[in-house]
Amino acid sequence: TPSDKIVVEHIPTVDTVQITQTEADTRIKKLGITGPYLLFFGTLEPRKNLVGLMQAYEKLPDDIRQKYTLVMTGKKGWKDEEILVTLERLRRSGAKILQTGYVSDEDRAALFMNTALYLMPSHYEGFGMQLLEGMTYGCPMLVSDIPVLREVAKDAAQYCATDPDSIAEAISSLLRDDAAQKRLIAAGKQRLKAFSWDTVAHDVYGKIKEATQA
Repeated sequence: TPSDKIVVEHIPTVDTVQITQTEADTRIKKLGITGPYLLFFGTLEPRKNLVGLMQAYEKLPDDIRQKYTLVMTGKKGWKDEEILVTLERLRRSGAKILQTGYVSDEDRAALFMNTALYLMPSHYEGFGMQLLEGMTYGCPMLVSDIPVLREVAKDAAQYCATDPDSIAEAISSLLRDDAAQKRLIAAGKQRLKAFSWDTVAHDVYGKIKEATQA
């Protein structure tokens, strides 16, 4: 298909749920989270690189693993056998990994609001709506260095390769750098301004007019 016949638009988030910090804290406790945590959101499937993420968590320095729980939130997907085997192995070894399953929109908001770091080490993404959610709720994000995530987040995320060693090194570095976290959060607030349904409607309508007038 000729490129001039394709319109690519960055869609904004739907209306995100807003809750108070008090309610967020209560919901976090009900989910069984009792301290600082690192957050993954998404369906349990191979392209999300969850095996790599868990292996990276296993490689983190002792002080970080003791302080931070890895919280994996999302529904069961497909071809998740290796994910579940890795999860069970790490749990038996005493790793602080919590799988919540599917959660409500309110719990989702609470998780984003309270996480120390949002992680998206995917091998492949179609867009990455969770990046916009992370920006909305003001959390620093570490994501894989793939074109689509750079296109969406630009300077509002820290990037890393998808192998466990690279992920672990990047997590450690970012958790120990408060200034970098603040920069990412501030950049996220600015980046959100580029996503608007008005812009999408304007651009698409403009292309329709061009096509009908041609």
